[in-house]
Amino acid sequence: MKAKNTWLMGMAVIIFIATIFVPHISYSGKYPERDITVLVPWPAGGGCDMVTRALFKNAHKYFPVNVQIVNVVGGGGLVGLAQTASAKPDGYTLCMFEINSFQGYYVQGMTKYNLIKDFTLLNRVAFADTVLAVKKDSQFKSLKEFIEYAKANPEKLNVAVGIGKGGCWHMPIALLLNSEKAKVKYVYMQGGAPARTAALGGHVDACAIGIMEASNFVKSGDLRLLGLFSEKRNPHHPDVPTVAELGYPKIAMGVSFVLGGPKGLAKEIVQTILDYSKKCFNDPEFRELLDKQVISIPDKFYGPEETKKYLEENEARVTKVLTDLGMAKKE
Repeated sequence: MKAKNTWLMGMAVIIFIATIFVPHISYSGKYPERDITVLVPWPAGGGCDMVTRALFKNAHKYFPVNVQIVNVVGGGGLVGLAQTASAKPDGYTLCMFEINSFQGYYVQGMTKYNLIKDFTLLNRVAFADTVLAVKKDSQFKSLKEFIEYAKANPEKLNVAVGIGKGGCWHMPIALLLNSEKAKVKYVYMQGGAPARTAALGGHVDACAIGIMEASNFVKSGDLRLLGLFSEKRNPHHPDVPTVAELGYPKIAMGVSFVLGGPKGLAKEIVQTILDYSKKCFNDPEFRELLDKQVISIPDKFYGPEETKKYLEENEARVTKVLTDLGMAKKE
């Protein structure tokens, strides 16, 4: 009987110790163990959506779990930004950031979230030029005609911008028109696709969007590009001059996409995501898809530290632009 009691006491001790360590064993399970969600803070069909879906199109080849793309629309991207910031830092919620817009919102005081301080940055993914486009039967055949009309008729023209005030597509067009003392009315949309639709439908006189959202419609003859806000001409549309070539100030500003997640992702999780996403980034089909969509890819895979430096430099630039426009939040 004594031996039996000793055995029972021993088993109780083992069970008690196991109970203590079970939560720890469960928490430290191998990542990832379930599907990963990547938030796109803008509607389907826009540039951010194109880039995200292209990057993860072949994720099934490299990730051991499914990667789900979810569009979270609202507030010019701010709803998706806030949802990412409040997500649990466990690696199961990521986000494709469009950095010019989110940094522009921060500089204006429209959001408390700073991309560098309040999120985990993973890697640069892609970038694209901004364009000013009009529908095929527009009275404006050139950027000069558009600007001259806007100068002679202040606020008579409506320009749909595929982002909020001070976002990636608003800044370059505002810089250009301000430099020429031309005034238009801006109509801020929840993405490049809706802004393009507004222009195609004749609801606005022009749209400031990404070249990826305009390209196919330019090729079909439904849209006409008046100007390109870029360092050089785009190889897909070599006949479209940059605004600098047309005699206006050199303004090169577009959209730049960075993969990230909520603040506090563990180093092990970050490294695992980078290992998988680098394979997606180097996948030939990803590069082919973005080339067809007229979206550019960085010359190499830029990890967290290089991406952080890139964002620091860009935030300084965005701050200067919005300060020059009188839109930066006053300290």
